[in-house]
Amino acid sequence: MDPTLNLKAERLIWVAQPWLGNEEAQAVFDAVTDNWISQGPRVKKFEKAIAQSTGKTYGSACNSGTTALHLALHICDVTVGDEVIIPNLTMVALANAVLLTHATPVFCDSSLLSEVGNISYESVKSLITEKTKAVILVHTYGEPVEDIQLIVSYCKAKGIKVIEDCAECHFGTYEDQPLGSFSDIAIFSFYSNKNITTGEGGMVTTDSLEIKERLDRVRMHAFTPGKHFCHTERAFGYRMTDLQAAIGLEQFAKAEIFMSRRKKIREMYEHGLAGVRHLTIPKTSDTSAHWVMPLLAKNSNQRDAIREQIADKGIDSRTYFQPMNEQAFLQEFSVGKYPRSRELSKRGFYVPLYPKLSDDEVDYVIEALRTFWS
Repeated sequence: MDPTLNLKAERLIWVAQPWLGNEEAQAVFDAVTDNWISQGPRVKKFEKAIAQSTGKTYGSACNSGTTALHLALHICDVTVGDEVIIPNLTMVALANAVLLTHATPVFCDSSLLSEVGNISYESVKSLITEKTKAVILVHTYGEPVEDIQLIVSYCKAKGIKVIEDCAECHFGTYEDQPLGSFSDIAIFSFYSNKNITTGEGGMVTTDSLEIKERLDRVRMHAFTPGKHFCHTERAFGYRMTDLQAAIGLEQFAKAEIFMSRRKKIREMYEHGLAGVRHLTIPKTSDTSAHWVMPLLAKNSNQRDAIREQIADKGIDSRTYFQPMNEQAFLQEFSVGKYPRSRELSKRGFYVPLYPKLSDDEVDYVIEALRTFWS
């Protein structure tokens, strides 16, 4: 169970918090007074901005990261009898999106070299069968999948689609290339805890005009031009509103400031927690998106005790994801052992890291973490 946060503590610091201002409020007001509250011109502008920031030509906005995943799988024609490889240590949205297509999720254990749960080329390769239709690669907690080029090249040769899940890594890069640009299709989330937010929202990006046009069609019930209530294929009501896009555009304008602040906070944690023996700081790259501040305790008991102690000081935290094979409704898809993802899920947790966090608040969290068992 998550520890109970002491709401009467000296400070109250949530694990994530959006940074919204007068600009976002004015943008929403303008959308309302323009009478554009459903999908409209702001969505198109937001799509273009996100696509360009991720090295892609086109974006198709939708109402969540989960629907972005479902749309991406739908566009890849994933269906009954197909298999989709996903990380075992990830957000349950991936498995749910696969199940929506009636395909089978195949869980891939975390790499021994990753301290946040990313998967590797060798582990993906070992799971590919004649039924594999797609692989979803997640840059977990903003950290790039180091084997991404190998995985994409191997899958392309096999005719297997690769979907880059960038929900946690927007504005991160790998080898001078934006995350989201390595595969033919990538997805993004703009939930309130993401690097920029629209409250709820998502997007699929691509370089293919054909894919873009189909995405735009199926997110809007696949109406037939000129024959409105005749529908070309199975489709969905997954559109983003102009109200959301108005917020997103203002957030996008602040992205450089947000990302610079995230990097500084990460550096403060690394400096402040250096030499603390009861914690391991997962390695990071200079090009990480620094979505959260992940930490590893020595074991689950110590992890839980640390979280209890800092919760009493008003500091929110979260554990790493619970592995997919341990979720009650997904156990039927578990076909082996997943030792690395299980280990990380038992030891890992993360603490507040977001641009609105002040230096004093970061120092307060660091001090609480340092004094455990001291």
